Amino acid sequence: VKPLLEDLGIGKEVTFLPNIVGQNIINTLYPISNLDESMAYLDGLATTFPHQKDELEKVKELMQKSIKDTASLYGSDSPLFARGIDKLIKNIVFITKNLKLLKLLSDSSSPERIPIEEFFSQYISDPHLLYILTKAFFEKSPSYFVLSYHRLFFDYMYPKGGMKTIPLALERVIRKFKGEIYTNTKVERITGSGPFKLILEDKSIIKAKRVVIASDPSQFTDITGIKKGDYVPGESVFSIFVIVDEPVSKVAPHNIGHLFHINDITHTLAESRKASLKEFGNLTNMEISIPAVRDPSLAPKNKTGIIISAPMFATTENYDWLTCSADEYEKMKQEVISGMLHSVSTLIPQLKDKGKISYVSSITPKEYQNKTHNSGGSITGWGYRNEKAPSETSFFNISKSIKTKVDGIYRCGQWTFSPTGAPVSIMTGRLAADALKKSLKEEAKGKKRGKV
Repeated sequence: VKPLLEDLGIGKEVTFLPNIVGQNIINTLYPISNLDESMAYLDGLATTFPHQKDELEKVKELMQKSIKDTASLYGSDSPLFARGIDKLIKNIVFITKNLKLLKLLSDSSSPERIPIEEFFSQYISDPHLLYILTKAFFEKSPSYFVLSYHRLFFDYMYPKGGMKTIPLALERVIRKFKGEIYTNTKVERITGSGPFKLILEDKSIIKAKRVVIASDPSQFTDITGIKKGDYVPGESVFSIFVIVDEPVSKVAPHNIGHLFHINDITHTLAESRKASLKEFGNLTNMEISIPAVRDPSLAPKNKTGIIISAPMFATTENYDWLTCSADEYEKMKQEVISGMLHSVSTLIPQLKDKGKISYVSSITPKEYQNKTHNSGGSITGWGYRNEKAPSETSFFNISKSIKTKVDGIYRCGQWTFSPTGAPVSIMTGRLAADALKKSLKEEAKGKKRGKV
């Protein structure tokens, strides 16, 4: 994100605050400020699972090796935002450092791409421990992503003034260059062949020489070739926002503003899939953010906002957020809220006292789908459960991922490449922007030659 903001000329407008991540397992909180501390919870699990101590030590070795192997990939001076000869040099250096790793990560049959549940089952014999180690991640996440994830804890940074700071800074840049911004505006379809016509929900039309689609590609099947329902979307998320009438110093005496919370170590993955929605909060891994820990200006005096989120599919064998009745929907929502608040109350005791909770709101997978038009409310693009995703999977072909069936229309974002994430979304966005600019320049040159 930082290189992107610098490239847009707004790096100095956004101040990122230091952030410590914590891993909480039932009643034990492990602060994470360095790589050694990020492994401490594994030692803690060894006391609970003494017969698996050697197995956990092996997992720790695998994680440390993966972090070391991917260090150059994460730490290399990225060529993405470089220009001219500097870009060429950085490309050569980056590929030289990471060629072997990129080959492995691009091979769907390599150990690095094996689903994490399958990978860990080779080393962990206890199914309860296996679920603890994998529940923090999206189902069937590739092993390399999970094994090296601890390094990413140190990239959890937040802007001063809240997340709105970034889009507001982007708005200023866009308007500075005479760009127009349409909010809460749905594009119904795209016609033409350059200039294109973007036909909006109210039937008004926007004309554009080039188009970049960052949405779910099944919204524009004629352009992307991807039909709605042909593939399984990834997991969505269930999020709760709670206001507690207590100062942040009491809610978070540990002074940690971003936590991962596990409240149950007695169930297996198979058992969790059969669990009720009320049990969901107790069995899943939750991510908790307390913004006022980092920036006290984000909460009124003697009040603390807490954001609690957990990955959740929109549809499973047990429930369906997308097709249930209005009464069922409300009942399901309240069950999840109740279960999640109960689980997190072991970490934040104030949540046990309803008299101290002045506000609760939530957003379900269905609401994510309605607001973003992403199938299933997915926040991860295509699900890892697809035998083959309709997107590029090789890092060597990532530049092809931005192409569509129509010249002059490009793609980017979480649906473009698999496995996905914020870095890939930024990368494909930059690649699409570069391709768009190159296309416009070539068109301009062609017109000049035609005049001559």
